[in-house]
Amino acid sequence: LAHRTAIMVDGGLQCLGTLSHLKSKFGGAYEIQAKVAGEKEDELIAFFKETFPQSLLIEQTNHRLTYQLPSGQQLSQMFSVIQNAREPLGIIDYSISETSLEQVFISICRKYAASS
Repeated sequence: LAHRTAIMVDGGLQCLGTLSHLKSKFGGAYEIQAKVAGEKEDELIAFFKETFPQSLLIEQTNHRLTYQLPSGQQLSQMFSVIQNAREPLGIIDYSISETSLEQVFISICRKYAASS
């Protein structure tokens, strides 16, 4: 692997840096994906606004919501909170992960597409 990575969109250089730099600058610390029963989707959105006020809803498709959380959250606390809310909110499955380079790339492409 290279020490530095460049991301180009439509032939234009959008960013350049080390993998850790790109992840910290363009990605959140964690992403939470949750699949929920259809009628409970609004309740899950309200739950995230209340429980994780700094979270950002980045994708919502087919009853699957993806939130980005900033650094400073404890992973064990996030798992505990989500697990305890699983049954009342109708969460079918969920995952918590660190932001990947692929997710950073998609984020940069979305920002570019929105500005074009």
